[in-house]
Amino acid sequence: MRISSFTIKNYRSISRAYRISLDSNITVLLGKNNEGKSNILKALKGVFDIISLLRSVPKEDVKNYILSRTPRRMRRSLRSNSWDYAWERDFPIGKKTKNNKTIFDLKFKLSDAERQAFKRTVGHKINEDLPFTIEISKQDIKFHIRKRAYGGKGKLFINKINEICKFISDHLSPVFIPAIRPADTTVDVIESLLSYRLNRKLRDDSEYKNAIDVITKIQKREIDLLQKDLKDTINIFIPNIKSIELERGFLNIVERGIIREIKVDDGIKTSIYEKGEGLQSLISLGVMQRSHKNNSDLIL
Repeated sequence: MRISSFTIKNYRSISRAYRISLDSNITVLLGKNNEGKSNILKALKGVFDIISLLRSVPKEDVKNYILSRTPRRMRRSLRSNSWDYAWERDFPIGKKTKNNKTIFDLKFKLSDAERQAFKRTVGHKINEDLPFTIEISKQDIKFHIRKRAYGGKGKLFINKINEICKFISDHLSPVFIPAIRPADTTVDVIESLLSYRLNRKLRDDSEYKNAIDVITKIQKREIDLLQKDLKDTINIFIPNIKSIELERGFLNIVERGIIREIKVDDGIKTSIYEKGEGLQSLISLGVMQRSHKNNSDLIL
């Protein structure tokens, strides 16, 4: 069994990607940085995570599992490889209305032997590609198996969704291999840079020792300077970056962990984790180049 086509509507940076053909032994996605290639793979991973859940879990429980979790905004939870959906984060910016939905639509091509296995598993014949659609709104997930009328079998199929998901999982097992995580590297290097500055300048500062409010002001000043410094360096690699914004956490000591979030404005200000992996890589290169100016560490 293979995926013959995949359509995405309203997911992250993708307004619509219509009938992406995957009906070959090798499919290569080509495009500019930050154009949505990584989001296509994330969408595919999300669909198969949901299918895997549906093979043994009731639909309502799957909805609660996917939608009830808090959006992953803290970077350590973002490092997890599991998939979830947060409407505020994953629906395209600027298109949000109460009734808008994210839609994933797949078509599976079955061999003759797989059609026979489908009948044994599900209890019904299928004579064409197997469609499977997931619609995700802010508060609901719906599943559709849109078949042409075969004596009402479309309705019968959706009532057999657990059996169908079991069949898909048994016959197609995708392996998602994530790229290196330059966003994590970027955060770690920036934290190191900030820790270096604060330790060097402020460890023995009497104001720093005596007052939390003074610490906060000094840290803010250093963060502001570092933001400008990083922007100037990253602009060498990505000229259209308008700003780098470092959101301060709640630690009041000179240690790593001060930076809670990094926001990048390349026309739309969002978390670095929501940028494409190509753009993340270029930002990481710029940050590493800036780090190299501070010390004699060998960077490979």
